[in-house]
Amino acid sequence: MARKGSAGHPRPPGKPVHHVGFVSAAGMLHASETGKRLENEALTDDAPVYKRPLARWEPPVPREMPDQIKLGATSDFTGHLKQLLASANICGKRQADIFREFDDPYSDWYRGRGDVKYHLGASGDWLAANGEKLQKLVAKAGFPVKVVAIKNEIRNNFTVTDRQGLAVKLNERGPIITPEESASVERTIESRLEGATWLMLCGSIPPEVSPDFYTKLIRMAREKKVKTLLDTDGDALQQGVEAGPTVVTPNQQEAERLLNRALITRADFMEAATRIKAMGAESVMLSLGSRGVVAVDGNRLLEAIPPRIDAVSPLGSGDAQAAAFVWAAGKRKDFADSVRWGVAAGTASAKLPGVEFASLEQTKEIYKSVEVRLVR
Repeated sequence: MARKGSAGHPRPPGKPVHHVGFVSAAGMLHASETGKRLENEALTDDAPVYKRPLARWEPPVPREMPDQIKLGATSDFTGHLKQLLASANICGKRQADIFREFDDPYSDWYRGRGDVKYHLGASGDWLAANGEKLQKLVAKAGFPVKVVAIKNEIRNNFTVTDRQGLAVKLNERGPIITPEESASVERTIESRLEGATWLMLCGSIPPEVSPDFYTKLIRMAREKKVKTLLDTDGDALQQGVEAGPTVVTPNQQEAERLLNRALITRADFMEAATRIKAMGAESVMLSLGSRGVVAVDGNRLLEAIPPRIDAVSPLGSGDAQAAAFVWAAGKRKDFADSVRWGVAAGTASAKLPGVEFASLEQTKEIYKSVEVRLVR
């Protein structure tokens, strides 16, 4: 399986780092002011979805950018977002199908085009090529990849951004994976652990897969003396932490769900990191976005504080942070310095649009300004 991307960070020399995650072929959707004004008012924040007037404009879809669909929008970006969420979460439509309906070679089949399809609906058959697309993308990443085939189509994750960098993620529900397919993933991982230094377990657990899936892999890696990084949520996080990963990297929201409490103050963050470590993890990196990281390792509790930046898109920053931490640890940096590199990579990536990842040079520049404070 391939992990969420971390391009721009070199792999540590020598032993390989294996990445495990149930990932998706992701499309980027840019919402801009290219659409024509509607004669009627667009949906306001307090208006119900069904009262939105039908539009008479056609959002353009550039043919020269097949992997990047530009969604024409009115000045009311929120209105369009509500339409997308209603179509996906209430009507049960896949986001991939929703966005394909903006323009396609079969438009004459539909009663109306563009925005009208939110209301009238549309259907059709398209080639399920997400898996093939994902294989082509990871083949360009520059490291060996082992793909485990499954019967069902993998999901699409969309990121909707506007000109100012506002970004919203729309994640589809993952595919059903059979017990036989899950076992195949386990066997493939086990075969790759020999000689590895790190196993990165990243992403949510697909439907029907047992929440102890990562737990079994952590124990398997420990038997091979391979270090593990766990980056997940929900029951998989709770059970995985108890299995004793080398490091666990929850963000604030994931930590709140894990501990069943709100985290508001600096003291809350310190206590949360300490409590998560007490649950079984050898070390913890609690990610707090622009406020940096609270980390605990052994008896050390520290903060890594990034410089102030003009963040464009924080999407993927956590992935960059985890990748850079493992990269630095693989170069025999100590825990505090590895955390510093992770914060630098996450911060540098947040300065870039969409889901771009910072280069090593961009990360080095931020690294110089990351402050590490030893709390105790």
